[in-house]
This record gives sequence, C-alpha cells and structure tokens, in this order.
Amino acid sequence: MPNVLNTGLYSLLRRNFGKVVVARAGEQAVARSADQGGKQRIKFLIQGEYYRINCPFCGETKQKLYINHRWGRGFDEFPGHLFWWSAHCFVNDCLADYYNLTELKRRVYHTLGQRNLKDSFPIEVGVIHAPIKGPVQDPGNCILLDQLDAEHPARAYVTSRGFDPAALAKDYKVSFCESALGGFRSAQGRIIVPIIMDGEQLSWQGRYFPDVNWKETGIPKYYNCPGVSKRLLVYGLDAAKSLPFCIIVEGVTDVWAIGPGAVCILGKSLSEHQFNKIKNAGFKSIVVMLDADAQNEAADLLSRFKSFSSVVNVEIPDNADPASMIHADQEGVWDLIYGAAKSQGVDLLASVVKS
Repeated sequence: MPNVLNTGLYSLLRRNFGKVVVARAGEQAVARSADQGGKQRIKFLIQGEYYRINCPFCGETKQKLYINHRWGRGFDEFPGHLFWWSAHCFVNDCLADYYNLTELKRRVYHTLGQRNLKDSFPIEVGVIHAPIKGPVQDPGNCILLDQLDAEHPARAYVTSRGFDPAALAKDYKVSFCESALGGFRSAQGRIIVPIIMDGEQLSWQGRYFPDVNWKETGIPKYYNCPGVSKRLLVYGLDAAKSLPFCIIVEGVTDVWAIGPGAVCILGKSLSEHQFNKIKNAGFKSIVVMLDADAQNEAADLLSRFKSFSSVVNVEIPDNADPASMIHADQEGVWDLIYGAAKSQGVDLLASVVKS
C-alpha cells in the first residue's frame, strides 16, 4: 500500500472498486468557514490528497471520480460536517444525483455499521507548503547559454530540442551550472531555469541532460531549488499577464515552445496556490493544454476555472507534448489551439484584438 493520509478510506476504495490513483499525495487539507448567501458554508482553503477511481455510475475507465481523503470523515473543528460534497465525477457530475451519492456512501462504508468514522479512519498529518520567503540565489556559477562555447553540450542539447540558445538566454535567462555551491551539488552540470514571479527569482529548476532512461538509471530528471515547493510556483506568469488569455502547460520547455501567454505548473496537477495566482491575474480565457496522459487532471483544471473565465481544453496526440509538437509544426499547433477554442465557443483572436 502506498503512503496515504487516510489508509482506511483508501483500503475500502481498493476493495470495492479496484484501481485507486492518488492525487496530490501527502498534501494536508485545510478547511474554513465562509459566509455564502447569509449561510455559513464549509469550504476547502487547501484541498489536500484525493483518491481517484473509475466512476461506477457512468462507466468511465480513466479514474475520473475524485474522492477527498476527508470524505466521510471531516475535521474535528467542524463537528457534524462529513464532507460528502468533496467527491466529484469529472465526466458527468454523477454525484449531483442524490441517489448516486447515497449508493457510493453505502458501497464504501456499508461494512462499518454504526462505528464512528473518526475512530475508524484516523488521518495522518500531511504537508502544508511553507510560503516563499523571498528571492533565491543561483545554485552556483551559472553561465547563460549564449555565453557558452558553440560546441558546449548544453547548447547542443537545447539546439537538438529545437530551441535557440541565444533566445532562451535573452528571454528566460536559461543558464548552465558550471560549478555548484556546497548545498546544491546536484545542480552541477545541469541546465538551470530561473523561475521568476513578480520580477523576482523565487526558485529555479535544474534539468539533467542528455535524455536517458530515467527509471533504469535512477537519475532524477529535475532538481528543484531545495526549500521551495513547486506547488507555489507558476512559470511564465509575468509575461503571460500582457495577454487576455493564458495557456496552461506542464513543463518549462512547453512554455519556451509556445512563448508569452503560456504558463506551466511544473507537473500535471494544480495546487490551490497556483490556482489563485492564475485566477487573480484576470485572464478572460484559460486554455488547458496538458499532455495526452493527463486528461483527468485537465478536467480538474477546467472545472475549477470555468466559474471565473471561459475555458478551453486542447487535446494533443498520445506520446506528445506541446514542446515536441511545436518543434515539428509550430503553425499547426497554433491552428490546433485556435481551432479547439473556436469549437468550444471561445474566440481567442478576438480577445487579443479587443485588448
């Protein structure tokens, strides 16, 4: 069994529904009481860990029914609230049907009888990411890509990926770590990508190269600045604010490929902090363009943003990502983005003209 915060709920889901995928692993949920229409409602400030299963009501097979680790358990500080609303099917909103929700509760908890869920399901303390305290330094002696010798392996690698080293140095301050400081030895020999938000370098990401079989070699593909959670960062957000829409992608190379307007969340899932940073930027439209194997996460993003802006989902082919697609056919990728938006009733070009 993986290390999860609610082992009792996870075990029951495995027993009743088979495969369970853990999302936001280890993240502690935080709830608050908020006034809504004159009534006090309990809402998540931080959503925390989720368990994903195949929805038994609509028959989908990609684990798009999300169940929060506090589902049926709640919080000690909110007695009487069992958070039954913290489960959701992202295909057909199946749990909006009271019968379906009741049936799910029965199937999961029917073996417990009248036992107290608080006693039956102790919840481990998860991680709440500490706020970013301020700017961080480079991990050592870092040389901008355009200042390296023409035959340097770092320049050769980014060129082989279809990127211009001079443009990456100028627009994104991408460098190579020639020698690292004592606390950042793992950064040495990596391509260093500064993560700048509100004009300050709040973190960086070190990319190992060349590409290898990561599972066989055991080499971490990325080395992130210690002490700064990537779930607090949105790469490319400063530049994107100049446009009325943004395109959410997974990785920094996807941002390089698409250019200003693209932001990356450094992974597949969106934290509450990242969500608020993007929401508060005031974009009229949000385009979600995650990799083909992350459509469950894409559905989550679309659901969360649709109350604040128009949303567009761009599905890309299997075994592809925006960076590789742009390298092969830049014009075709933009046609894909604009075409997906138009088919979903959003005119991105018109929003640019009006702005």
